[in-house]
Amino acid sequence: MKKKIYYIFFAVFAVVSGVWYSNNHEELMLRHMETVKADNISHQFLTEDDEDKVSFVININTADIYDLSALEGIGEKKALNIVEYRKKNGKFTDINELLNVDGIGEVLLEKIKDRITLEE
Repeated sequence: MKKKIYYIFFAVFAVVSGVWYSNNHEELMLRHMETVKADNISHQFLTEDDEDKVSFVININTADIYDLSALEGIGEKKALNIVEYRKKNGKFTDINELLNVDGIGEVLLEKIKDRITLEE
């Protein structure tokens, strides 16, 4: 009888935890991003002039929020919008599909198009 109670308790705990996590996922990701940025020592040594000299290409189909927010004009919120769009609609098949993401317009896409890719 005691084992049965433990199993029921564990099942209820798992369900409640899953519901809580799914309701707080966005807030948790934003908090995580703040922590990662604060801990990223190498990023602290780059000035705005240096960032233009750094060459990188980010795969928008596999990049996480932190990687996407490294793109000029893409902050945490727009990065989160890209990831959420990708979850709902699947992988991007064309770079211009980013125009469907909330907060991304033609001017911003023009700025970042040379630093993004769809290939792995």
